[in-house]
Amino acid sequence: MHKLSGLILGLFIAVSAQAQSVKQEKKAIIQTLNYYIDGGTNGDVALLRKAFHADARLQGIRGNQYKLMPIDDYVKMIKPGKKSNRKGRVVTINVMKNIAHAEVLIEYPNFRFVDYMQLLKVGEEWKIVNKIYQGQRLQPKKILFVVTNHEKLGNTSKKAGTYLPEITYPFEVFNQKGYQVDFVSPKGGMLAINGIANAAVDETTRHFFRDKQRLNELRKTLSPDQVDINQYAGIYYVGGKGTMWDFPDNKKLQKITAKMYESNKVVGAVCHGPSGLLNVKLSDGSYLLAGKKATGYSNAEDAKIKHILPFLLEDRLKERGVKYSKATKKQAKHVVVSDRLVTGQNPASAAGVAEEMILLLENSNK
Repeated sequence: MHKLSGLILGLFIAVSAQAQSVKQEKKAIIQTLNYYIDGGTNGDVALLRKAFHADARLQGIRGNQYKLMPIDDYVKMIKPGKKSNRKGRVVTINVMKNIAHAEVLIEYPNFRFVDYMQLLKVGEEWKIVNKIYQGQRLQPKKILFVVTNHEKLGNTSKKAGTYLPEITYPFEVFNQKGYQVDFVSPKGGMLAINGIANAAVDETTRHFFRDKQRLNELRKTLSPDQVDINQYAGIYYVGGKGTMWDFPDNKKLQKITAKMYESNKVVGAVCHGPSGLLNVKLSDGSYLLAGKKATGYSNAEDAKIKHILPFLLEDRLKERGVKYSKATKKQAKHVVVSDRLVTGQNPASAAGVAEEMILLLENSNK
C-alpha cells in the first residue's frame, strides 16, 4: 500500500512539474509574440526584430500568388516610430518541448490579419522562425435602411408609406449589436410613414421616437446618389404598402443593391419591402431573386386591398423565379435565408430579418 501511494505521489509530482514547465514556456512564448505585436503597432523596429530569428521568413498569398519574404524585408516595411491603428492578441498556443505553434490576430478598423507562427526555442529564448499569414477585409458595422416616400394608398384617402415598426424593431436589433443605421429613400428627404399609432402603444417604437436625432434622420433621408456602398455591411428594405409604388422601378436603388450583393454584403427585406428587389439585376444580367428561396407579404395578407395595389407581391416574386414560402397562419413570423439574402413575410418577421442578417455578417467576418 505504501509503495502504491509512493508511486501515485511520484506520478503526481512529475505531472505537476511537467504542467508547470509548459506554463512557463507558454509565458515565454507570449512574451516573444508580444514583441511582435507591440513592435509592429508602435513602430519599434528593435522590439520587432527581437521576436524573430535572423533567418525567419514570412509566407502568404497576395493576388492569388504565393509570396515569400525574408524577415529583413518585412522589418523594412515598418516605419520607425510610426504607430498603427491596430490591436493584436494571441489566440492559441501549442507547445511541445522546443517547438511551438501560435495563432495571432492583428485587427485594423476594417481589416485583419490571421498569423500562424512557428517558433523554436533557441538557447533560452523563443524565436519566431516562420509566419504564415492571411488578410481579410471586414465589413463595416453599418446598415442602410431603404424607406418609401410614397404616401397614398392608390386612389384612396388612406395612407400607405413605411410601416414604422418595420423600422423600429430591426433598428433596435442592429443597435444592440453595435451597428449604425443610415436611411435612404427613392427621392431622399422626408419619408412617408404609416403605423404612427404604434408609437402610442409600442414601447420599442416609443423609445425610437424619443431620440430627436433619429427622427431628424427620417426627415432627411439620403438620396440614392448620396450613398457610398463601401460604408455599409448590408442593405435592408423596410416594408409598408407605399413601397409597392416607388421601390420596384428605382434603377439607382437597384444598382446599389446589386453592387452590395456582389461585394459579399448582405441584403434584407421584409413585408412589402421585397418589392424593391424584384427588378435588381446582377452584372451577368440575371435577376438577384432568380432561384432564391424568399418570402414577402402573401396574397392572403393582401386580400382586402388587392384591387388597390399595383400588383400582388407573392405572385410577382414567383414570376421572378423565387422559391416562395409563407407561414401557415397569416401575420405569423416567417423568415427565409438564401445565400446572403434574408427576407421576412410580415411585420412579425422584421426583428427576425435583422437577427439573421447579423448572423450572416458575423460569420463572414470569422
